Amino acid sequence: MRKASRIRPAEKEALRFYLPQIQVPDDAIISSNIFENKSSPIFVEIGFGKGEFLYNMASQYPDINFVGIEIFITGIAKLIRRMCNYNNSNPLQLKNIKILIKDAFSALKENFLDNSIQKAFILFPDPWPKKRHHKRRLINPEFAQLLKKRLIKDGSVLIATDHKEYLEAIRDVMREIGFKEEMCSEPFVFNTKYARKALEKGEKIYQFLYQK
Repeated sequence: MRKASRIRPAEKEALRFYLPQIQVPDDAIISSNIFENKSSPIFVEIGFGKGEFLYNMASQYPDINFVGIEIFITGIAKLIRRMCNYNNSNPLQLKNIKILIKDAFSALKENFLDNSIQKAFILFPDPWPKKRHHKRRLINPEFAQLLKKRLIKDGSVLIATDHKEYLEAIRDVMREIGFKEEMCSEPFVFNTKYARKALEKGEKIYQFLYQK
């Protein structure tokens, strides 16, 4: 819940009005039962930032239930403002988004059962480029093994990064855990903050789909 002091008044108001409607309790076990459409599969975005990708995907696929995992309240506030069309008098436009305010590993470990997630998205995870900080990276063998257990049979995870060295580390980890790898290109990835920054710098964006 860091960076809360940077939240604008309208964002604070939006959080107060809307967050109780879409926040998943810390101790809840997540299934489609927490959504209006209880028969839809669950897609999860891990670390959704400002929520551009999550919002666009949920808008494009209203028959899929989306869970966004994020620890920064500023990004959550921006997503909620987007969901009410930047007018705190409006009802939320989307009914297929829920938010879990928790770190990614704890969320997967404590709030999901095995074989419960159809697809996961991890977009531009912090590369922690200095060697002494590599241990802080999200995608390590322990995390990848847990994620694989939570995916349904034939479930998948899409990972995008613009950091070549971290990409190779990610590929090594995912292949070690037994994921099947293929290149992909999800258009909504390019509409995110970090993708735009990378493209402005002329850097390449790498996307890989890992199948359980």
